[in-house]
Amino acid sequence: MTHHDSQQIRGGLLGKVAGTVKEIVGAAFGDRELQREGRLQEAAADADREARQREAEAERVESLARARAQRAAIQERKEDMEAQIREADRLREAEQDEREAARAARRREAEAARLEQDARAADRAADTVDPKETSP
Repeated sequence: MTHHDSQQIRGGLLGKVAGTVKEIVGAAFGDRELQREGRLQEAAADADREARQREAEAERVESLARARAQRAAIQERKEDMEAQIREADRLREAEQDEREAARAARRREAEAARLEQDARAADRAADTVDPKETSP
């Protein structure tokens, strides 16, 4: 077994089992060094497992933080879009009010012109009835 193979076996479940086997075999044959190596391998496997769990938890927390940041960015974009829609609606209403005011002004001007014509027609009719009382 190479040093690299030994490093790979030290971690994980296989490393834990190998450590336990070494510890048992060392105890059976009175090989304290093999027992020690087994205990160390079990401890290393436990440490590797714990490190992987911590790494997985850190990744989960990081993923959650990214999701929250994305959610906040989406919410901000949504609020910006809603503000733009409100502004567009406000402008549309203002334009509609301006068009309505212009139509009302044209109606008033037309009414004034019609009244002016009616007044001139009334003056002509009055002149026809009584030509002496012509207006100056």
